[in-house]
Amino acid sequence: HPARFCFLAEGAGTKDGYPASKHWKRNIAAVTDPLGKLEQIRGVCYDWDEDHGGGHDIGFIGEEIGQVLPEIVVYEKDSDFVVGMDYGRMTPLLVEAVKELRAEKDLEIAQKEAEIEELRAQIAELRAAVLGLVREQEGVKR
Repeated sequence: HPARFCFLAEGAGTKDGYPASKHWKRNIAAVTDPLGKLEQIRGVCYDWDEDHGGGHDIGFIGEEIGQVLPEIVVYEKDSDFVVGMDYGRMTPLLVEAVKELRAEKDLEIAQKEAEIEELRAQIAELRAAVLGLVREQEGVKR
C-alpha cells in the first residue's frame, strides 16, 4: 500500500491522504463486479472488547473484507489476523456500484418506455378498429 503523507491545502481539503495522480499509477483498470463484491460484504453492529475501549459500534469484520477486497486490509505478519482496514478505500467500490445501479435502472426505464409506446400504438389501432366497426354498424342501421 502507498504510504500516507501529509500536505497543506487551502479550502475544503484534508491534512492527510494518499497519492492520487495517474502519473504515479500503473495497470489502471476499472473496478470489476462492484455489486457482486458488495453482496459478499456485510455491515455489522458490534461491541468492542474492553481492551479496545468497549462500547457499541458499526463497521465490518476485517477478515471478511479481506476475502473480497484484500487491497484494503492489513494483516499481522505471517498471519490471517487483520490488524487494520482503510474504510476510505471502499469509496471507489461504492462509486462504481452506484453507477452500475444507475445503468441498470436507466435500462429498465428505457425498456418500460418502449413497452408503453408499443401499448399506446396497439391502443390507437384498437380505437381505430372499434371506430370503424361503430361506423359500419351506423351505416347498416341507416
